[in-house]
Amino acid sequence: MACKATRALTFDMRCSIGGMNQIPPTAVVTFVDAMLDRALIDYPYVDEWEIAVSPEQEACIPIHSDKLVRTVNGRLGYYSGHVYRDCMVEDIFDKSWLVRVLGWSEDEPALWGDLRTGVVSTEPPAEAFRPISD
Repeated sequence: MACKATRALTFDMRCSIGGMNQIPPTAVVTFVDAMLDRALIDYPYVDEWEIAVSPEQEACIPIHSDKLVRTVNGRLGYYSGHVYRDCMVEDIFDKSWLVRVLGWSEDEPALWGDLRTGVVSTEPPAEAFRPISD
């Protein structure tokens, strides 16, 4: 099923992660894996993906490599950083419950996940960008 950028697709992954009051490390990995698997199915034309999480959740995601080897403009090189399942993992969020899987393509498809509820959507949660003091 392909997603349209103008319409949010929401699905519930609580059954996959077992519902969480606290977020155990294994649940973070299971949730990220499910989101990435879903992104690969829904957007087969996207070759590159990035996983964005909080610094606390990044520590839960295994490091498969510290280099992501790519050919850009005919030149072999690599990006340095945390690599999991052939994706860069970035610790950019200040909310420990927020996960984003972003495709590196012209339309930049993204899936947004809430580790508290297990809900994943093509639109970010409303509270994702509120200041922490709220």
